[in-house]
Amino acid sequence: MNERKDIIIIEDDSVVSDLVSDIVLSAGFKPVAFESGHQGLVHLNENKNRTALVYIDFMLPNLDAHCLISLAKAIDKNIPLLICS
Repeated sequence: MNERKDIIIIEDDSVVSDLVSDIVLSAGFKPVAFESGHQGLVHLNENKNRTALVYIDFMLPNLDAHCLISLAKAIDKNIPLLICS
């Protein structure tokens, strides 16, 4: 059985997060949404082998996007990142 790959969504706006989740689901991936960059990084660290991409909101309140990008790449240097604002 093929398990769908995760796409981690790190977005503090619930409307945007829901919209991105719907798009991800319709594309055949499993959306895993977090309001916090820290939570998203924990999930990535625990599930890097089944994560296809990380969507990052550039304007997060508690973690600078540049820092989040560096930390995500430290977990998996090959993980694709999609940065949106």
